Amino acid sequence: MNNKSQTSTKFKTAILPTLFGALLAFIVGKVFDPIFEYLYTLFLSLGGSFVTYISDSTYRKISDGFTDQATLYIFKIAVIACTYGLTTIFISAKYVFQSNATSTASSESNQHSEKLDHVMPKDLPQLKEYAEKLKLQLESQKRRLEKIEARRKHFDNFMYISTRIWIIITILVLIFNYSSNIFINNKITVMTNNIEIVSPYVSDIEYKKFKSDFHTIQCYRDYEDLEQTLQSIADAHAIALKK
Repeated sequence: MNNKSQTSTKFKTAILPTLFGALLAFIVGKVFDPIFEYLYTLFLSLGGSFVTYISDSTYRKISDGFTDQATLYIFKIAVIACTYGLTTIFISAKYVFQSNATSTASSESNQHSEKLDHVMPKDLPQLKEYAEKLKLQLESQKRRLEKIEARRKHFDNFMYISTRIWIIITILVLIFNYSSNIFINNKITVMTNNIEIVSPYVSDIEYKKFKSDFHTIQCYRDYEDLEQTLQSIADAHAIALKK
C-alpha cells in the first residue's frame, strides 16, 4: 500500500508541473501574445530616428524568414543567471566585510574588559589615567563603528535601488524581445501565406518576384508595398488574404 502511495505521489509531483507549464503556455499564447504584438505595433508607430532604426531592423529580420530563437533565449537566460550570481556574490562579500569589521571592534572591546578585570587595588592610582585612555579609545571605536554603519546603510540603499532597477530593466528587455519575436513571426507567416494564396492567379515569374521582394524587404514601406500588391490581386479575384 505504501509503495502505491509513493508511486502516486511521485506521479503527481511529476505531472502537476507539466500540466501547469502547458496551461501557462496556452494562456501566454492565447491571451498575452496578441497584447504583446499590439504593444510592439504601437511602439513602431511612434516615429523618431531611434524607433525608425528599430522598425527597419525588424522588417529586415522579417525578410530573413523564420529563425531558431531558442539559442538566443538560452543566451539571455544565461546572462541573467550570471548577473544574478555575481550580484549575490557581491552582496555576500559585503556582509563578510561587515562581519569582520564588527568582530574586530568586539575583539578590541573584549581586550579592554579583560584588562579591567585584572586591575588590583595597588593599581588604583593608575586606574584614572588608564580610564582616560580607555575613554579615548572607546570614543574612537564608536566613531569608527558609526562610519561603518553609515557606509553599510548607504550600501544597502544603493543595492536596494540598483537591484530593483536591474530587475525592471531585465523584465522590460525580455518583454520587448518577446514582443518583437511575436510580431516578426506573425508578419512572416501572414506574408508567406498570402504569397502562396495568390500564386494560382499570377505567372511563375510574378510569383518568384513576390518571393524576391519579400526577401529583400528593408523597411516598413517595402513590406507595405508588397502587401498592397498582393491585396490588389486578391481583390481582383475575390479571395481573402490572411491578416
